[in-house]
Amino acid sequence: MKKVKQKYPNAQVIDYAHLGRTSTVNTSTESFKLWLRDGKKEFGVFIDITFDKGTEQIIKVTFKESTR
Repeated sequence: MKKVKQKYPNAQVIDYAHLGRTSTVNTSTESFKLWLRDGKKEFGVFIDITFDKGTEQIIKVTFKESTR
């Protein structure tokens, strides 16, 4: 949520869904979809958070906006 607020400082999270987790030998990726409102504009953001399974340190966070 901190990363979302950094990227979209004026937007409010109005809904979200956990889409699941995928794993490899050393990493896992948690996937979410958030629905944001920024003024009168509403939009979705898909977020993938990849982290090291051993240390639980975040490796990468990706954002992809969607109109749906």
